Amino acid sequence: MKPVLASVLAVALAGTLPHGDALASQEQIHDWRSLTTRVDAGSAFGTVDVTARIKGNGFARRLGTLQVNVGGKRIAVPTALLAKLGNPQLRSLHVRSERGYGKHPWLYVVFTLGPTKLNTKWTPSYAYVSIQNGKLVRVQVKRKHGARWTFHTVTP
Repeated sequence: MKPVLASVLAVALAGTLPHGDALASQEQIHDWRSLTTRVDAGSAFGTVDVTARIKGNGFARRLGTLQVNVGGKRIAVPTALLAKLGNPQLRSLHVRSERGYGKHPWLYVVFTLGPTKLNTKWTPSYAYVSIQNGKLVRVQVKRKHGARWTFHTVTP
């Protein structure tokens, strides 16, 4: 092998092969404690700001606050409803909208709910915070039952 090619190959391989402490390293994903996001929800809603804050740790995590600013109105989801949404995964939070069938379009703040107990079978479920005409209409949890998805309205 030519000396130049051998040197290039040695340098290239040096960055790809594990060595020393790297063999024992494990990456950790840290849970978010708060999130503020701004989206452009089109002509129906314009700019939408969502702020969420977590209280508690581990499987006891709950949303402490969830606030949505849309169309100049601030909508705060009642803490009694938030307390029913177990282990929210803030990194999954996103905003959706749809025209709907009525006079006013719908805005949804959606996020995944994580497992609430250790060593139990967990099926992903999703929280939907539904807003229409500048008002909180309902909070629902979407769960899979067999092959079907169903919505359950959260009540205080």
